[in-house]
Amino acid sequence: MPPHDKSSTFHPAPLSSNLSIPELYQYHALNSPKHPVFAYSDTNARTSTTICYQEAWTCIQTTACIISEHMARVPIIPGKERPVIAIMAQSDTMSHIYSILAIMALGYVAFPMSPRNDAQTAANLLKATGVQYMLVDTGGSIHALARDAVQTLQKFGDEIG
Repeated sequence: MPPHDKSSTFHPAPLSSNLSIPELYQYHALNSPKHPVFAYSDTNARTSTTICYQEAWTCIQTTACIISEHMARVPIIPGKERPVIAIMAQSDTMSHIYSILAIMALGYVAFPMSPRNDAQTAANLLKATGVQYMLVDTGGSIHALARDAVQTLQKFGDEIG
């Protein structure tokens, strides 16, 4: 990707704009829509993929809509107007990045969790951070870890939210 000063597709945000990270994606989707923001390769298929700001922002907005629909069913706890949403997934996927940015764009707190933790550690982290909602990768071992962590919380009379 070329440096922005030599690029015809990248237009930097003003330094005085004080934009949040999701707002920077939105800014670039409008002002640098065709500029690449992510690039990755599939070595097995011998292909590479480039994602531009406009496509990334569309994915972030779509993810935010899905999360917003689910969060509408989660009661707001007094004193917790900014719910904490845990993400337990493989961190090397685009959906993981989009989820973090979507949560931030909605004004919630994103809490990415390592799927390498054991259930007790995950349960302790969920309790300590006051997680109210969890996004979980559909992969078998990660889903099992999330289930076991929630069951560990329940065993001690705690729960998410």
